[in-house]
Amino acid sequence: MSLRCYKCFRKTQLECALSGSILPDEHYDMFYRDKAIQQHLLKTPIHHEIVMAHSLELLPTGRNPVERALREKLSSTIAYNLNFLERFYPHGLSLVPDFLAESVDANLRSLFPAMTLDDCAKVVNWNMDAFLNSKAYETGQSALTELVLQSSELGAANSP
Repeated sequence: MSLRCYKCFRKTQLECALSGSILPDEHYDMFYRDKAIQQHLLKTPIHHEIVMAHSLELLPTGRNPVERALREKLSSTIAYNLNFLERFYPHGLSLVPDFLAESVDANLRSLFPAMTLDDCAKVVNWNMDAFLNSKAYETGQSALTELVLQSSELGAANSP
């Protein structure tokens, strides 16, 4: 598995989650080798955090320490039940140029169901404050930070 950046890291995780594939533990080993992945996963909030949480919600729990720490950090979000993300947001069509809207709408409807009114309300009213201020988020953030420090110390110890 060759990942080149955080975007590849996130998209590979999501692809495995949506396809029902098993994500190998090696996926999370990129955290130790790639400073950009470390920086992204240590941000508050994580870029596309809701997508990361939903993919973890769908994936079986592994044994990798990075995955465990990331699951802890995002556990409050994961517990929210993010399955509304598997439907498309019909109000988003207002952002599509008029001449494309009909075909984009038809394509989306051929691939995914539209969000319900309740789903749309979740999108409009989405607020991450409770998740970001949870004890689990803080604990997971500390665990990820500790893993970065450990990998830095290991790298320094192995340098000539």
